[in-house]
Amino acid sequence: MKKIISLLGTITIIMGPTMAIISCHQEVWHYVPYRNTDMEADVSHFLSQFTLQAFNDEGDYWVKHGNDDSIFTTFNKNKEAHTLAPIINYDFNNSGTVAAFELPKQNILFKTYLAVVPSKLPPPEQLYRDFQLFPLIRDTTAYSYTKSETTMSEITIDGKHLATKIYYLTINLNSNVFWNYEINKDLSSYLINYIQTHPSFIFTQNMSNEAIITKWLTDVYTDSNNFKISNIKIIKNIPDLVTYLTDKINFQFNNLDTKQIGNEGEFDFNVSDQKNNYPWQLQKLKYQIR
Repeated sequence: MKKIISLLGTITIIMGPTMAIISCHQEVWHYVPYRNTDMEADVSHFLSQFTLQAFNDEGDYWVKHGNDDSIFTTFNKNKEAHTLAPIINYDFNNSGTVAAFELPKQNILFKTYLAVVPSKLPPPEQLYRDFQLFPLIRDTTAYSYTKSETTMSEITIDGKHLATKIYYLTINLNSNVFWNYEINKDLSSYLINYIQTHPSFIFTQNMSNEAIITKWLTDVYTDSNNFKISNIKIIKNIPDLVTYLTDKINFQFNNLDTKQIGNEGEFDFNVSDQKNNYPWQLQKLKYQIR
């Protein structure tokens, strides 16, 4: 069941030599997600593949994937740790060809918290704070959480190998919401940078909207500097990504005419999900057809 919590505030007003306290019951509502137990087995198994490797004598660890040394995050037993980027599938053998762009039942792990005691994990009523830095999705309610425990291998600073119980909490964001956020972040940054460094976009004759999107996403996701997903460095199978996004995101080009070589002008680029949520746009983009 979805829950909503509210916070009440009080405003104090100073009026000359007297003070009046006005009780201003401004209710600020925050979403409290439900606990998703269906994902526990898969998440527990996924996290069990990581190793805690000490790298100093102050109790700090790398959380590393066992087979390829991918660094998941840093960890200290005295506090909680959390992932540095989202996780879109449970596969660490992507090698550029990404087999799945979401977890089962249309989720991604937006953030994962780890701790040696459950009391160090954040309470569900505070998870809304993890979205406050992202304007496009700051008010989303399309997420749940999974909370359980798993066992990770631990390598101490003196080389001992241990089995350590780890408690975790994952924020499971709806994949439709995630990809609208991710495309907004990655593609808009790429396009704005392009505009600043090129006089106009160059398209070929009769180039389709899908071909343009495929080219742009290829430029974005074949460069590991352009995006941050924990277990994926690049995406080579861009046509698969474009197909996957077809029923999630609406890319609209207005006033773009690619029919004749030599055409030039300005077009608007509008993006939203299929229900016109999460809209963003870039306007008056110059183009040439060659």
